[in-house]
Amino acid sequence: MGAGVMRTRLRIGPEARIPGEDETGIEVESDARLAPGRSVLVFRGARDEGRAALVLAWRLVDIGSAGPIYRGCCRWN
Repeated sequence: MGAGVMRTRLRIGPEARIPGEDETGIEVESDARLAPGRSVLVFRGARDEGRAALVLAWRLVDIGSAGPIYRGCCRWN
């Protein structure tokens, strides 16, 4: 990534859950809207340093009483 480009932080737990994962990437469900092509840092806990992933696809899957829910897939960098 070039200078000045920031990664979005995605914390698993309160912000997102992982319905699927393998060695190449993860499927994420979250209230956060992420753009395909964007780099994200995925954190699993408070002491986790994060792991970089690239958003491949992201779409709206539900609108509930708490707001929109999105689901997408990310490839590990």
